[in-house]
Amino acid sequence: MEKNRHCDVLYYILGEFETLKLDSEKFKTFLLDNTGKSSELVKEVVQGKADAALLPACFLEQHVVEYPSLYREIKVLNPLRSSELPCTVSTTLYPNWSVLITPNISMKQATDIAATLLTQPKSSDGAWWSVSTQFDGVDKLLKNLKVEQYSYLREWTLRRFFEEYFPFIILFGAFLTGVILYSCIANRLIKIRTRQLSQSLLRLSKYKKEFELVRRDNEIYHRMGIVSHISSLISHELRQPLNTISCYSQGLLMRLEKGPMEQGQISDIVYQIHKKTQGADEIIKKVRDFAKFGSRPVATELNQSVRKAIDVFLLSSQCPSVVEFKPSEAAWIKIDPFELELLVLNLLRNANEALVKTANARIEVNVSINKETSEVILTVKDNGPKLSEEALIKIKRGFETTKKNGTGMGLVIVSEIVSNAKGRIDFVPSKDRGLLVKITFPLDTHEQKN
Repeated sequence: MEKNRHCDVLYYILGEFETLKLDSEKFKTFLLDNTGKSSELVKEVVQGKADAALLPACFLEQHVVEYPSLYREIKVLNPLRSSELPCTVSTTLYPNWSVLITPNISMKQATDIAATLLTQPKSSDGAWWSVSTQFDGVDKLLKNLKVEQYSYLREWTLRRFFEEYFPFIILFGAFLTGVILYSCIANRLIKIRTRQLSQSLLRLSKYKKEFELVRRDNEIYHRMGIVSHISSLISHELRQPLNTISCYSQGLLMRLEKGPMEQGQISDIVYQIHKKTQGADEIIKKVRDFAKFGSRPVATELNQSVRKAIDVFLLSSQCPSVVEFKPSEAAWIKIDPFELELLVLNLLRNANEALVKTANARIEVNVSINKETSEVILTVKDNGPKLSEEALIKIKRGFETTKKNGTGMGLVIVSEIVSNAKGRIDFVPSKDRGLLVKITFPLDTHEQKN
């Protein structure tokens, strides 16, 4: 009997422990049968002198027949049935004694040795010689147990680390290389994009400044164009105070030629002349301020402004038409008063020109309030000739006109004034005659409540 933890046979046992997920370290003492006294090994295990014993195959079945009580006192670890043996075993079959040849032995000698061994009869315990073609099982067993040439696996060495995690190291290296490459490429692209973005921002800033200058110039030119267009209307508006001044001054001269006048009479005439001069100056100031500052919307009562524009139109033009005005209750909107007056004068002038050859010419101007939508509606309708579809399209498009000497600028100005006041304009042809211009403004509810 012998106590040994470094024998090859013990490795087979430990390999089975590993397969069964048992902790081989719990078995401190193994007994091996090196003298043929297997019965003594069984007794020592039963008496607790050893943890386990390694017995020849089929010995236990024969021994239990003689000592039946032993069957209850011992346990076969990992009992297996083998097709090659008529008894229970604990391990798979491993090569036992091995005969190796060297290159110095001829092939005939090696063949004779193999033939001699293979023809040997079985031993008393049933062992025989056979040909083992491979030792992969043994190699795998030693590797799992981390013994012999695989003992380095019990310690963390650089070699073990690489063997254990080689696939992961390759994957990690590939991943790290990819990340570095991606970082380099992304960094380069970011620099390129940043440079392009900086250049784009510089160009955008440049174009923005240029656009602002062009926009400002266009706004000035547009206002100058409006001022140029309304010069004819302003001349009509100035005609009334200038005619009045002229009449007063001529009357004063004629009266002075006849003889001395009373101080009170001279003062009254001079006062009227001064009053009309102030009115003319106010008109010029309005035009100058508009050309300089543009539109300045304020709360404006629509009925009063429309009535004033109608009065100016009737006084400053030769109007063969009858102008009827139907006001509403107080209707407040946000608009530049000068632009509103210009808008109404343009509409009245266009309607009047369309009625030159019309008998019983009539222009209807209405103001109404839609309380449900909080809107103020201004309509200017004439009973002039019926418009064709083509003529209506030209009017809506702007910069085109049905007049021989017209430019179409008047309705463009009207449309822009309406747009600035956040309103909308519609041109509705009448079924029989004339045109209805409908302008809708948002109601200034704050002023309306006041």
